[in-house]
Amino acid sequence: MPIFESGDEIIFFMPIYPQLLRNDVKISISPEKLFTQAVEETKKVLGYSPENFYEIRCLENGLASEMMLTRHTGLFIPVTGRCVLSPKYVKFDEEKHRAYSTAEEGVKYLGDLHGPPFSYCTKNVTNDIQATLLKNWSIHYLNEAIKEVLRI
Repeated sequence: MPIFESGDEIIFFMPIYPQLLRNDVKISISPEKLFTQAVEETKKVLGYSPENFYEIRCLENGLASEMMLTRHTGLFIPVTGRCVLSPKYVKFDEEKHRAYSTAEEGVKYLGDLHGPPFSYCTKNVTNDIQATLLKNWSIHYLNEAIKEVLRI
């Protein structure tokens, strides 16, 4: 997962497995429980406990669509579900690239055979604590949601 700095912001994109966004899929994984776990991990890694204020909004199928640490800082799924992310930054092998592709919906991206992945995108993340917390949460949350949907 590439992390960029743009002015005062830290930017990263977390690809979302497309099946998690389907309306016929129901996700019951608790984003709140995994947030608590991410807070503890961030504390261990950085030696600092982030603030526990947050707000989580979910889509109709139960997938978290926003994880806000403050009113203006967090992760979100853009309205289209896609962030423009150059294929050179997506370090997927061919099989995983196909699995995360949105090309079946007719989307082609920069001459690639695959569409851009659905992604969580950062919003006003300005320090390593916020970035680490959001990264930890999104990795755990998405992995658990994929396990639930694929019944792994």
